[in-house]
Amino acid sequence: MTLGTPSARSSREAVVQRPSSTPSPAPVVPPQVESSVGRVIRGTAKVVDGNTVVVGGTVIVLHGADAPEAGQSCLDMRSVPWDCGGKASRQLERMVAGKTLTCVVEEEIPGAVAATCVSGGTDFGKAMVRDGFAVVPEYLAPIHAAEQAEARAAGRGVWVGSFERPEVFRGKMQSP
Repeated sequence: MTLGTPSARSSREAVVQRPSSTPSPAPVVPPQVESSVGRVIRGTAKVVDGNTVVVGGTVIVLHGADAPEAGQSCLDMRSVPWDCGGKASRQLERMVAGKTLTCVVEEEIPGAVAATCVSGGTDFGKAMVRDGFAVVPEYLAPIHAAEQAEARAAGRGVWVGSFERPEVFRGKMQSP
């Protein structure tokens, strides 16, 4: 056995030699993930719930609007429960029916994007808040504040009585 041959070295010491004509491989560069913020998505919408639609295969949460969840009840002025989650979904279905939406991505969220979606001059998130079928998420308080104040003063939608904020309801549903 001759020293320097692969069989004479341990596997830890094996040296790979390349012929000088073979170029060394390019360094591995991780793929660049581009932000989708600012991207425009156009198409008809399939309503998932009172603040979520699917347009062109993309799940879109209406930016600045948080609607009651499916199965969430609110109380009217006499403390009688009503299906505010279902009513919010039906309201959004009526608003987007037969329309082509243009949605501009505002932020990326797990499994979806938050976007401002409009058609014919109507901002659907703002309209849902104005009609009282969605509230402004607390972390976005300044956005649609005037529309929320208007809905609250007029007693529209969830503001007709009392309700649990959608994020609180979701938190309770996720707790064991």
